[in-house]
Amino acid sequence: MCKKRIIISIVFCICIIYIGANLYCNNKKASSKDLYNSSSKSSKEFAILDDIRKSVDDVKDDIKSGAYSNLSGEDISVYISDGDKICSKVSEYLKWEAYEGITDPKDMLEYELSLIQFFLGTDLNPKYLLDASSLNEKVKSDMITMEELEGEYPINNYDKVCNLMENGSYISKFSDGMPRLGYSSNFELGGLVDEYRYALYISGGFDVQKGNLRKIISNEMAVELCKSYSNKDENIDDKYVLIDGSEVSIKDCFDTAVKYLEKIPYKGRDGIKLIPIRADVFRLSCIDIDNKDNKYHNKYFVDVIFTREYDGMYMDFGDTYEYYTGYDLDSTYFTIIKKGEVEEVIDYNNRAYFEDIGEKIDRIISLDNTLDILNNSIGNNSKYEVINIGLVYRRKNLWYDDGNVYEKYELTPKWRIDCISEINDETRSFYIDVLSGTIEYVQGMFGPIRYFE
Repeated sequence: MCKKRIIISIVFCICIIYIGANLYCNNKKASSKDLYNSSSKSSKEFAILDDIRKSVDDVKDDIKSGAYSNLSGEDISVYISDGDKICSKVSEYLKWEAYEGITDPKDMLEYELSLIQFFLGTDLNPKYLLDASSLNEKVKSDMITMEELEGEYPINNYDKVCNLMENGSYISKFSDGMPRLGYSSNFELGGLVDEYRYALYISGGFDVQKGNLRKIISNEMAVELCKSYSNKDENIDDKYVLIDGSEVSIKDCFDTAVKYLEKIPYKGRDGIKLIPIRADVFRLSCIDIDNKDNKYHNKYFVDVIFTREYDGMYMDFGDTYEYYTGYDLDSTYFTIIKKGEVEEVIDYNNRAYFEDIGEKIDRIISLDNTLDILNNSIGNNSKYEVINIGLVYRRKNLWYDDGNVYEKYELTPKWRIDCISEINDETRSFYIDVLSGTIEYVQGMFGPIRYFE
């Protein structure tokens, strides 16, 4: 009888091990249905925005303590703007119009030149000062080769554009008739560069790279994202050694970026603020393991990420979606590699119009109730680590063009929750509608993370 019990126990243990192993393997191959389903049994509970902001610490503690069976998290960033009311639906659009009343292409060209000089200085090489709006007269088709151009750029340089404007033969390929002046030794050309500075102004926005960081990275340096900070985090006094050897805090980086923004000779749309919402810390390291004495090895630089704020709500910000979703993200990057200085400004754009087309609301689904809805909607075979939580306007691209308006978006307020699956390390961002509780998700967290080649 004793032997029989032993045999039964052994068989039972083997079965448990077999079932456990299969569950583990199945979880590693979990389908989307396992990881998330859209049926939620949670009722909706609403709260005013001020009470929601006051509840943030308690909600973070609940997540840490395991109050939500399918959610976990330790170092969670939460970002909610300070407004008391939000709009249920907003229209955002860009239209062709004169910047600050500038209607003469020559005046616009001179403004663009002054903007480039503000960022890059006045020691510019004339052959790299190019207009993206006007084609070189040698360009007969899109298939023209560099040999046919005899080494010239397919677009005109500043001096040639000035001559064309003087004799009245300047033609812009954009409907506003204006130039798009830029500066780059690699502008619309492949191959190696001999200068790393770059600037480009296009239709109310611009990109700038002063060249120092790009030159360093090009010298066989690897870039690694180390940590991200929300502007609401308590640990923004953390310090890092920048590329120039100075030690600065994340708060210092936020302050530097804001001060630089205020000095830029460019006017954005009245009433729309750029908010420094997040900071990403990157570490440089030598690809060549025998070159660890390189002075830039294990030094850091910081991306301060701005997003626009409209009437008390942040735009949905980040880098890029992994695949086409029909929605767009909103970010401007200020890169800091030296104490008190900004090295790069990427994706600056603040010329859009906003119009409320929905009702103003002061009560939305509370944060703890939002997490209940998500927790009860996650598949039975899954658990997620929460990384970021934010209240944002999600921007649906309407692909609108009527000859006047050339970009148009529909904005709706959502809770956004960035997560990593504890089953298979898959990253997901969940969007929960603040009124209906409806859930959508997309692959990948949008960090935001900017990639360096």
